[in-house]
Amino acid sequence: MKLRSTAVGVSLVCMLGGLGRFFLDWRFVPEFAAPDDPPAKVAWMLLGILVLFGVWTWAIVRMAQESRGWTIVLAALNIVVNFAYLGAGTAVSFCPTPCTTIWPLMEIMIWANLVMGVAAAALNLLLLRKPVLRGARARGT
Repeated sequence: MKLRSTAVGVSLVCMLGGLGRFFLDWRFVPEFAAPDDPPAKVAWMLLGILVLFGVWTWAIVRMAQESRGWTIVLAALNIVVNFAYLGAGTAVSFCPTPCTTIWPLMEIMIWANLVMGVAAAALNLLLLRKPVLRGARARGT
């Protein structure tokens, strides 16, 4: 139970870190969203971000309810989005470290996303190793 609660908490912090990073990108990275972008482009980007974070939120909720499939989805989101894209991908290619975009805030977010992505994914994968005893718990034994 304690491992699952920790995994939920770390995954939630990981998701919020990703959301914060998207806010920073939207505001300070002109390649992400320029003020003169047409409304249709902004709408599609916003829809994509809302879908991503909606799925991420649902994966956290379902992992808390011991869904093995959604725990795998959550581990994948934590690895791909926070670690690979927002963390390592940015540090290596988009804004090589030290990132000078709104220094030091973006640099802190890059490394926080990298570390939290690894931590959350590791906890999610650890949960997959634990057996789920739905029947015994349902009977109250």
